[in-house]
Amino acid sequence: MKKLTIGTTLLLLSLNLLANSLDSLYKIDLKKNTGIAFQYFNKSIIKLDSTEAISLMNNGIAIAKEQKKEPVQALLLGFRAVYIYHNLPLQRERSIEDLESALELLEHQSNYEELKARLNNLLGYYLLRHLNYQLALEKILTSDYQFKQIGYEKIKGVDLYLYNTAVVYFGFQQYDKAIEYLNLSLEYTANDNLESLEANYNLLGVCFSEKGENQKALNYLEKSRKLILDEGDSAKLSMIDCNIGMFYTELNQFDKAKSHLEIAYKNGIKHQRYINAATASLWRAKNEIALQNPEIANIRLEEAKSAFKQLERISPENKKYIYTLEAEVAELNGDYQKASTYKDSMELMNQKIGKMKDLSALADLNVKLITEKHESEMALVEEQSAHQKAQQKLIMVISALIALFLLHLWIQSNRKRKKERLEFEKEKEKSIEQLKNFRQRIKEKNELLEKVKTELQQKSKEKKEEEKSELVQQLSDSIILTEDDWIQFKRLFEQVYPNFLPKVQKEFPELTLAEIRFLALLKMGLSVSEMANTLAILPQSVRKTRQRLMKKLSFSHQKELRQFISNI
Repeated sequence: MKKLTIGTTLLLLSLNLLANSLDSLYKIDLKKNTGIAFQYFNKSIIKLDSTEAISLMNNGIAIAKEQKKEPVQALLLGFRAVYIYHNLPLQRERSIEDLESALELLEHQSNYEELKARLNNLLGYYLLRHLNYQLALEKILTSDYQFKQIGYEKIKGVDLYLYNTAVVYFGFQQYDKAIEYLNLSLEYTANDNLESLEANYNLLGVCFSEKGENQKALNYLEKSRKLILDEGDSAKLSMIDCNIGMFYTELNQFDKAKSHLEIAYKNGIKHQRYINAATASLWRAKNEIALQNPEIANIRLEEAKSAFKQLERISPENKKYIYTLEAEVAELNGDYQKASTYKDSMELMNQKIGKMKDLSALADLNVKLITEKHESEMALVEEQSAHQKAQQKLIMVISALIALFLLHLWIQSNRKRKKERLEFEKEKEKSIEQLKNFRQRIKEKNELLEKVKTELQQKSKEKKEEEKSELVQQLSDSIILTEDDWIQFKRLFEQVYPNFLPKVQKEFPELTLAEIRFLALLKMGLSVSEMANTLAILPQSVRKTRQRLMKKLSFSHQKELRQFISNI
């Protein structure tokens, strides 16, 4: 996904306005001419060195605060936020704080809806980049509602805000909505605004690729690349070549993918576009996995990790993808236990992403905004003529119908949840019974194991090797918790104790698979000898595992370990 660039940045005020005539800023009617101040800002401040730019804006903020000009103060806070975000990446958290402060200053100010909309939109975009998905969605939806109330055609530079809205929808995998807003952005983009055109075409290509509409995807990606080549900006090639390389990889056209991904990686490193370099390396690794080259794939993965280290943070999606590729490499190398560990990590990361991007928030926020819209419309109706009051009644009826409909949906949803809860309890009881049977089977096998051991010891040296081999085979067949047994056991165990294994793996990721199995068997109440026979190891090994585990968990007594197990 494309980073916000200077060409797609608003809230930039001219140097002349701030340095030479600060009084002019106070004379601007921000209720009507917010866009003019933004256009001025976009021409000069972003080009200044950080010391001069920040000093100018700090002085302006201080004067506005002293004179109690809250709208001007809010505007300048927004300007500083954007400058910091694009020129001082290590201070980007401050950008979010400035935008939040600016919106607080405007909270009780009326008739500054355009300024509020712009600030909300930028804040939503920055929050998405900082992985605060839910709040990002709220701010973007709020800003879009405010823009619609004003009218897109009345907002100077509205193409940026429509693009930002599309980016947030893309982050929630709402590709159709993203495409809708990208097309709207293009309607308001000037033909000479190359950076905006490049960004929109690029994201359209990625959206259509995700939807499987390959020809449209390739057309838009190539249009974006042509504009960048014409512009002669090799830094931007790291982004577009990365996306084109990913596109060809999905089509299994590895030779075409390789050339684009190599260009993306080299330009990403050269111009410090590390997110593009890292992503390109991940997809180069994917290519090598597809070509059955695990050694080269490992090299590409290490290149990606090295590039990611240069960034402030790694997104959960990228972490998940790294785990996925590492699992595939491990499988190619025949290390299935390692592959299983990576798959577990991948699944945990997938659950985290699901919680962060809970799409129910989208419906809740839309209902909230619709309700606010109705309330504002009804307040307006109360001040108008009798004819308009009739419209108010109609709106109330519609609102009541909506409320009834939502209540109906809630009742149906509640019934469904109750039914699902009952089914879950039945399934859990069934799993408990199966787990009891499983434990009984372990006990019976352990008894058989002891019997075979005894018989084996009683065999004299004169007995035929054939008879001894038969006993050894019985012994081997009696070992409990083979890989198939463990998979069956784990499935039943997780149904009865759904939070146990995930919580252990999350709180103590350094635990080995053997130690996790030990904890599960301990939760089942097995003795040392039962666990030894179950795991086909000596009782001394079980005790050593227990001691090693207690040391890792910082427990000095077995009682603490048992208490820990019972509390999970």
